Amino acid sequence: MHSTDQSAGLSLQDIEPFDRSIIAAVEKAETLWRMLQTVPNFTPELRQKALEGLRLTLEELQVAHEELQVQQEALIEKHDQMVLSYQRYQDLFEFSPEGALVTDGSGVILAVNQAMAHLIGVPQRWLEGKPLATFVPLDQRGPFRHWLNQVRQGAHTNRRETYLQRRDRACLPVTLSVRRCQAPYENELWWAVQDRRDRHTAEIAIQAAQQQLEQKVQERTAALTQANQRLEAEIKARQQAEQRLEFQAQQERLLQAMAQRIRSSLELDQVLSATVEEIQQLLKVDRVLILRFLADGSKEVATEARTRCCQSLLAQTFREPCLSGQVVAQYGQRGGRAIADILASDLQPCLVETLTLLEVRALLVVPILQEPSPADPAQNDRVWGLLIAHHCHGPRPWPDHEQTLLQRLATQVSIAIQQSALHAETQRLAVVDGLTQVANRRKFDTYLSKMWKQHLRDQTPLALVLADIDFFKLYNDTYGHQSGDRCLRTIADSLKAQIKRPQDLVARYGGEEFAAILPQTSLAGAQFLAATCLTHIQGLNLSHSSSPLRVLTLSFGVASLVPTGDQRVENLVQMADQALYEAKARGRNQVVTWPIDR
Repeated sequence: MHSTDQSAGLSLQDIEPFDRSIIAAVEKAETLWRMLQTVPNFTPELRQKALEGLRLTLEELQVAHEELQVQQEALIEKHDQMVLSYQRYQDLFEFSPEGALVTDGSGVILAVNQAMAHLIGVPQRWLEGKPLATFVPLDQRGPFRHWLNQVRQGAHTNRRETYLQRRDRACLPVTLSVRRCQAPYENELWWAVQDRRDRHTAEIAIQAAQQQLEQKVQERTAALTQANQRLEAEIKARQQAEQRLEFQAQQERLLQAMAQRIRSSLELDQVLSATVEEIQQLLKVDRVLILRFLADGSKEVATEARTRCCQSLLAQTFREPCLSGQVVAQYGQRGGRAIADILASDLQPCLVETLTLLEVRALLVVPILQEPSPADPAQNDRVWGLLIAHHCHGPRPWPDHEQTLLQRLATQVSIAIQQSALHAETQRLAVVDGLTQVANRRKFDTYLSKMWKQHLRDQTPLALVLADIDFFKLYNDTYGHQSGDRCLRTIADSLKAQIKRPQDLVARYGGEEFAAILPQTSLAGAQFLAATCLTHIQGLNLSHSSSPLRVLTLSFGVASLVPTGDQRVENLVQMADQALYEAKARGRNQVVTWPIDR
């Protein structure tokens, strides 16, 4: 530490020599005065002037001396104040509870207080003259010296947390605060050292508590996360269950609607069209179609439902070898196939190429099976066609419930097809004679009435041919009814073979009578066709021992007219019947036209 006189800037030692110089000057002036009195020829005027000058000089010196005394008294008072201030500073320095020390610019300790010595655990005198850095742990000395150099240059903060090594080698956590002194001691640094052990302990405790808190927060967070995940899983499972239930409900509604359509409609095309429309909407796919297998081996798109972005395949025919009979049979065994991506499947290359051209990327296929006919119950189910769902915008998985839905719908489609076929067969049986397989009397009456109205409107000729097997009762009596039935079938087949136009109708008119309705046919044309039938039957040379001609023959009556408003369809039937009667009257086995030539 510095002395009090050094702290004042101007000491008493600086003033006392100056005071003594004034006294010496006075003494010298008195000596000079005595010498002047002894000088010869020293006139009274000169002596008076010298004496006056000396007196003035002494007066000036006396004034200066008095001023110096005043300054000296002020300086002494200031010195006393400085001593008191120094003592206070010294007391503050020595008895401060925090460590304090003074170093030079390089960090060598000049003075320390008792608190600092107590922190380090050594006497005060033992610390003076030693670099402060020697008390910094070895691994931190480099950064400490670098920081101290920056502080000395005024380029760094004057506060740092570090460790000081005690005499017992324990590391003491401290906070160092440093500032440079002012002139004239600007090369010295004043330090304050704060013990951080309690704070450090508190920080460690806080850190431990914070870690425990963070661990608890993490545990709670993990528990909440797990609970949230379980909740999300439960919500997802419930949503999936709800979706499945909703899908099942939609599926059941779709199946019920389809079953209702099957019961209420006999139009197969309408049933199939509505089915693919509802499947396409339910599965949200790009296209649903029914591919029907035809007898010639080709496949035809019977119906489809699609989005606008897909090309239409309706009524297109495919002859892919990939869908041969053997491959198709596998569909009946597997129950269908679900292909999420055709590019990653085992489909045959030709089928992949075809599907790629149709812009199909994923598909679900189930077979539409047709039950064996009652005539051959041992036969396996036949694949009638395929119910197919197409997805065109990329791969798509097909969940099991979607596959199950398509399989159930395919079963309903099979029922609809079977019902339609049964209805068609029923309709056919309603208008077809069961024995001869030509139109029956009901069909004959209906078709003749329809053609009469059409020809009445078009004013074109309508012809009617009636034919009767000659001596058929005797044929039955001779050969039996079974032979008679075979005879009727043979005659029906012969007439159908000759009367082949799509608009012509061959019908069984009565027991052994047949009729042929010939639209847009003149009398000459009808006569020619009847004669051709007669010739063909004669060529069959069917034995009839009870007939005068010894063979089976027919008699024909032919009529043709352009209907008019004052006529009725019965008129045409009556004309042909009269002509047939005339043919029988003339000896049978001939063709007679109306009007009859007498």
